[in-house]
Amino acid sequence: MIKIELVDMSNIERMLAGFSQGAVERAAKAAILRTIKGAKSFAASKLKERYTLKSGEMTKEMKTRMLNDLCGQLYAKSRRPALRFFKHSPQKRPKRVTKGNPYLYSEVIRGQGGIMAHAFLGKKEIFTRAGKERYPLKTRYGPSVAEMLGKPPTSTFVMAKMQERLEIDVMHEVSALLGGFRT
Repeated sequence: MIKIELVDMSNIERMLAGFSQGAVERAAKAAILRTIKGAKSFAASKLKERYTLKSGEMTKEMKTRMLNDLCGQLYAKSRRPALRFFKHSPQKRPKRVTKGNPYLYSEVIRGQGGIMAHAFLGKKEIFTRAGKERYPLKTRYGPSVAEMLGKPPTSTFVMAKMQERLEIDVMHEVSALLGGFRT
């Protein structure tokens, strides 16, 4: 969960001295909305550098919301994606597998993959057996997007980028008000 808030409103109020307080607040809220919507792409690009999860799965789990007029939040659901959405080899189920040979290579974090003992690729998932019997099967999962976002290198990068973007978006909204494009 990453929060962004507009702390210093005095700068905006000084630039928009001739406008009503409502127009100033709408401009600030619009800037925060633009910033947190753009934060999804910042976060996905940063996560893509470290993890092998597909970008579509990352952005599908990320959500944005406004907490109040001057505070927005980027958060992710804590659902863990199946291991099939990460990098693994082979991509398709082999025609013939000899008994006892581990053949599934999986990589969740870039450069830190390995052969998974006793794991196999089903038609749509990666499984392991729960015991020595044929059934039950356990589906293998990777870390959730919320866990990935919570790691310090990612969260600090996204917060810094969001602060930079917020300054740009505030200036964009101020110039739109001053130019007569917004009321």
